[in-house]
Amino acid sequence: MDVTESKNSFALKQKKYGSFFHGRPFFGAICIGLLILLGATLVKQAEIKTDTLSQQRQAEKRVSDAAASLSSSMIVRLNLTSSLNAFVTTRQDFSAQEFDSFASMLLRDLPGVMSLQLAPNGIVTYLTDLERNRKALGHNLLADPNRRAIAEKSIRDRSYVIAGPINLIQGGRAIIARRPIFIPAQNSTTEFFWGFATVLIEVDSLLSTPLFNQLSQDFNVSIRGKDGLGAKGEIFYGDQSTFDSAVAVSDIELPNALWQLAVSDNGSHVSSGFIMSIWFWFVSAIAAAFASIVVYSTLDRPRQLEKDVNKATERLSKEVKNRINAEEQALHMAQHDSLTGLPNRRLFDELSKHSISTAKREGLSRAILFVDIDGFKKINDSFGHAAGDLVLVMIAERLLERVRESDIVARFGGDEFVVLLTENCDVAGTEKVASEIIKVISEPFDIGGRAARVGASIGIAIYPDHGACIEDLLRKSDTAMYLAKDSGKNCYRLSDCTQKLTSQ
Repeated sequence: MDVTESKNSFALKQKKYGSFFHGRPFFGAICIGLLILLGATLVKQAEIKTDTLSQQRQAEKRVSDAAASLSSSMIVRLNLTSSLNAFVTTRQDFSAQEFDSFASMLLRDLPGVMSLQLAPNGIVTYLTDLERNRKALGHNLLADPNRRAIAEKSIRDRSYVIAGPINLIQGGRAIIARRPIFIPAQNSTTEFFWGFATVLIEVDSLLSTPLFNQLSQDFNVSIRGKDGLGAKGEIFYGDQSTFDSAVAVSDIELPNALWQLAVSDNGSHVSSGFIMSIWFWFVSAIAAAFASIVVYSTLDRPRQLEKDVNKATERLSKEVKNRINAEEQALHMAQHDSLTGLPNRRLFDELSKHSISTAKREGLSRAILFVDIDGFKKINDSFGHAAGDLVLVMIAERLLERVRESDIVARFGGDEFVVLLTENCDVAGTEKVASEIIKVISEPFDIGGRAARVGASIGIAIYPDHGACIEDLLRKSDTAMYLAKDSGKNCYRLSDCTQKLTSQ
């Protein structure tokens, strides 16, 4: 085995084992890190499950307490109809002032009652808070198609009927608890229907208790059972999603009616303890990272030397590339106009000489258009030099748009541009290009919302008719350009000044 063969064998072994140790430390580090994070996840899940069960038990107790409180508050207010029933039964004949006095006594220190009403023969005749509930005065419950069915059911069952929350004819929404009043007939053991005792309870006031407010802050809360129908009734507080994801549900029992109260997690619950804190993941992540680093560095030592060599090689390659880029940039700057990016006079001379040489060899023609911008000084004076530079850039763009890719557009400095045409360089074709250039340059330029206008005077020289070298063509096209300016500007002239062309 010679020296070359020995070196090649060593390089193959180094590549083989280098690749092996590159994968081995990576997967080893990943595995140990994942194992630590997996263990942390299992501990976290167990703690979350315990916390969830604890939160659910607390929610069930709080919902039960809130339901009992609401039930108690409602029953206290519903019992006002019993007091009204006793008032009517014992007096039968009474005045509005007597009713107001008795009702005021009942409502003392009892918020949430919108109105107490008596409706002899189903017609609302006596009510509290007359100004607020005046529209209900004289309302015939047994003739109202929206109230009749409930009223007749109340008479038929001789019991409470709870409706709502519903929209009231006097405005607002309330729960209506209506109780029929029956009084004994004179000289008879039978009873006859006297009318209704009604209490209107404001839902918002009923629910604005500290217990319920705190529950609403900690959970999403919903209540269903409109018209006392329990689970079959509509939701009148909150929305259905609370029941769909409820953590606790409790019945609110009312006389001859039922509501249901449900709560769901609203994200406000913040678990406490180290495991439930961000620090647990922070410590777990640090432990996993530290273990992974230790494993990786232990298994990756054979690859470190190769890595250092590769880094040094990359730095050297980068330096070489930067030098090449710098040289290319310097060359580009030396050959191109810094403002428009067009070829400058130096590059134009090289490209045009090559093009003329090709035309001479193949018997082709070429055309030089020497373009001078008319009125450019006015742009600088009126809009400033920055605007003038912008106009020059836009002129360069318009020139490039009006010639073919094989043609050459250069800026010689100031407001002078030169175009070398390599196709259709007869007189007619060149005139057409010159006309298009004059037209496009004459279109207004937008300078900060203001229109700026310039023109173009163009001198034309055609190879080989007007010269055999680029120097002669440039000189003659420059002379023709001045003839165009003398002819009124914004037009073109051929080098053969005896031929008069129409101004554009």
